[in-house]
Amino acid sequence: MALTFNSKTIKKVISIDELEKLSDPELELVEKELETAIKTMNESMAEIAHEKHSQGLQPDSDWLIRIKRKKQICDTFLQKIQTNITLNSSEFVKQKYQQNLNKLLQKALGVTEFEALKSEAQNITFEQVINTKSTC
Repeated sequence: MALTFNSKTIKKVISIDELEKLSDPELELVEKELETAIKTMNESMAEIAHEKHSQGLQPDSDWLIRIKRKKQICDTFLQKIQTNITLNSSEFVKQKYQQNLNKLLQKALGVTEFEALKSEAQNITFEQVINTKSTC
């Protein structure tokens, strides 16, 4: 069974195996939510430990186990999200993606059709850039 996180910011239950399906803005929102949750759990554990210690008591071990498990899940999600964000913004990854996409499109369309579409896309792009500059 895959780990899940119930995000309040994007109002979704997220499986760790489906993080790649989230948009970049969603990933960033969940990243902030996880960072806040981890900070809050750390603060709660420290406060409870201090409070119980000052009373000469031990913190509830079941509660500690549950909160540490939640923190561990949040840490796992946060680490994977930060890796995804880094990879999504990596120029090297973008170039590799484009190379693989080009190979697959050539295979599916054939070299001649692929080159024709690539040329057409380039022409459209140049026209848009020129039109954008002329309206400025």
